[in-house]
Amino acid sequence: MTAGDVVNGLSATSNAISFQPASGVECVITSTGAYNSWIEITDGTNFGLWQDTNAPNGDGQLQTKVFINNTRYINCRSNGTAGSWYSGIQIK
Repeated sequence: MTAGDVVNGLSATSNAISFQPASGVECVITSTGAYNSWIEITDGTNFGLWQDTNAPNGDGQLQTKVFINNTRYINCRSNGTAGSWYSGIQIK
């Protein structure tokens, strides 16, 4: 993959999905979506809650810009009736 390529992923219902770019690769996640799920930024040990779709009116998608790399990446955990997803672009 090269800069400008689209990155995205989709989990099955009630499954988790993580996106950790390869070493030296950086991406911008521009949109995420989930229902009854948590979307987090993680270093593999610590987790920072980015989106909690368990909250009232929390279903749907989040338009944002989150920069990730090999050491700080995203984890989407779904325990609802649909999967989680993310979309963005590679910048480096």
